[in-house]
Amino acid sequence: MSPARMTIKCSLETMRNKTQSTGNRKVFLITLTRVRLILSITRENIEAKLQQYDMKVRMLQYPHCSVRNKCLC
Repeated sequence: MSPARMTIKCSLETMRNKTQSTGNRKVFLITLTRVRLILSITRENIEAKLQQYDMKVRMLQYPHCSVRNKCLC
């Protein structure tokens, strides 16, 4: 498990323990929603960076094919 996932897991466990002891479920649900939002934004950023990287690699491998996105081979 990656350090980031471990940190999120530990903080979720801590939040769950706190919310169970206080009985305030709203705090837990709001925090969980924020964590999910952060994870989805991070995932989208990673996917976008991978797409940019793939395009750069293609252009380096096949510079002649990048003209108007048509392969001239």
